[in-house]
Amino acid sequence: MSGKHSEGVATSGFFGISPTRARLAIAGGVIAALVIGSVVWILTSDSDDDIRPSLIVIPTAALSAPPEGVITADPFEEESPTPAAPGSPRSDPPPPTTQPAPTTPPATRAPASTGLAAQYVLGSSWNEGFVSNLFVANRTGTGTPWQVRLTYPADVEIAVTGFWNATASVSGTTLVLDGGPLAPNGQVQAGFQATKNTAAQVDPTSCTINGTPCAGF
Repeated sequence: MSGKHSEGVATSGFFGISPTRARLAIAGGVIAALVIGSVVWILTSDSDDDIRPSLIVIPTAALSAPPEGVITADPFEEESPTPAAPGSPRSDPPPPTTQPAPTTPPATRAPASTGLAAQYVLGSSWNEGFVSNLFVANRTGTGTPWQVRLTYPADVEIAVTGFWNATASVSGTTLVLDGGPLAPNGQVQAGFQATKNTAAQVDPTSCTINGTPCAGF
């Protein structure tokens, strides 16, 4: 009698559920728990959309010249101040403004050297943005394309809103400006305007032209 009872339990399982069905039910419960856990993790974790790159380029086409309202500077030309006439009242310079003022772009110049050379110059900087200039010269005997790479600190968010006499792209935290071919003994002024998320002045940590350090780097 006891043998028949044991056989019945083995074939029908507990509560009338067969062992096969019991195993399937357990497996289904485990899978359901894994799916629910994955959904909860996705909903509570940070979205990739919240991860912002520190350097971006907004426009897709280069400008033919610096936009109006930006300040540019030529470090290779310095004007000597005109002495005031005797007895004339003193004229103090106006206080600096927090926004760039219109100015005439300076003549294109670059450091005198052999080969391909570049000079990076900060044209102006204010709380929300800055303007940078690049003076590129070709002292080679052939027309040469050029590429300037400017690397910025990763903890500063920079958005390039305009650029001229070059094309702009991004590689990590490096702004890549391509131009040319530049004629033998030719020179060009390129540059860009950008916004930044800090009131402090932002300078590149490195600058190269075709793999060679720019002047001053």
